[in-house]
Amino acid sequence: MGQAIQGGYDVPAELRWDAEIAKSLIEWAPYELGGLRPTVDGRRIHVAGVPADPLAEAPEAILERLVAGLVRGFRDLEEQSVDSHRSSRAVIERDMFEALLAGGDLVPAGLGDFAYRGRFLEAIEHLDALVRGYALSIGASEEAYPVLIPAASLRRAGHLNSFPHHALFVAPVRFDAGSIAEVRGVDSVRAAVLAPPESVLAPTVCYHCFQARIDRSDQREEIVTALNLCHRHEPALTGHTLERLTTFRMRELVFFGTPASVAERLDACFAWFLERLRGWDVGFRATTANDAFFANSSDSKRAFQTALQLKREVRLHVPSTDRWIAVGSFNNHRDSLVKAFGIEGVGADASLASACVGFGYDRLVYALFCAFGDNLDAWPAELGGRD
Repeated sequence: MGQAIQGGYDVPAELRWDAEIAKSLIEWAPYELGGLRPTVDGRRIHVAGVPADPLAEAPEAILERLVAGLVRGFRDLEEQSVDSHRSSRAVIERDMFEALLAGGDLVPAGLGDFAYRGRFLEAIEHLDALVRGYALSIGASEEAYPVLIPAASLRRAGHLNSFPHHALFVAPVRFDAGSIAEVRGVDSVRAAVLAPPESVLAPTVCYHCFQARIDRSDQREEIVTALNLCHRHEPALTGHTLERLTTFRMRELVFFGTPASVAERLDACFAWFLERLRGWDVGFRATTANDAFFANSSDSKRAFQTALQLKREVRLHVPSTDRWIAVGSFNNHRDSLVKAFGIEGVGADASLASACVGFGYDRLVYALFCAFGDNLDAWPAELGGRD
């Protein structure tokens, strides 16, 4: 263990500094600070504690370097408002997370994990019936995927290049009696008794869809939908709420086709979702965003993604924390993922592109409880209520 450290860094006034950059800093800093997680108060960043190993630099120097790199990476990536709606509903004053815990609808199952039952599970089922019904109505075929995905597939997608810290690798015990005996006899397992991991807990649904079509040379226009568990390791951001989870449920729609047809279907799905929210009188913000659906997270590709509005997010408000959380993601991959997975079109679909839409059910249902309260009869009829 290293010695106790305490330090801080004030982000210079001339540098861009916003919630998105601060979030990235909190994610990345523990890997450079020996596991220590900084706290951010405005433009002041503070770190204190005992790192796992001695630091090669002063904590102030590490924070300065990380901030400079992040500011460069987010250059000219200011999010743009696409659409919004202000609800006329009265604000639910109760903390719905605490209410759902007290009612037994949420059961903690570890940091960033919950078991669902009762009203929360019922709300998820009604929501999925609505989204799945929409997907099938526009011609989607349904698929089911495993929890694990080959690490090689995430490398092809560029995910491990952009989000290596999110990966939860899965490894079996080595083929030797000593390793088996150690696993049986101890409470914690050393890495030395595990074989090299070849699989990862899937971080999203759509990579499975591309994996199922890997190196295909006759891909035609197609819509696919699937509901799966997803997994991301974000301990620096995960708290005891539903706003950011280690394991979460997501239904995705994946579109294959020409660039024009894919963009059209993506826009139609975006419009459908916003129409639902407006009809329910749920306040939302729809903005541009950027992530790693391109091969790496270089600033040029992130800027390209933002400038062309290739990724849009829909966010709903959580009054108890006064935060806006992303509940729907609309992503135009263009040809980046079909090329990465060796998928080729044929005939009229030879110029192949793809897109995906992801609905994070845990966050979305939580935000809907914050909007409508915990009496499901008062929810909109489309969600199983009597309203």
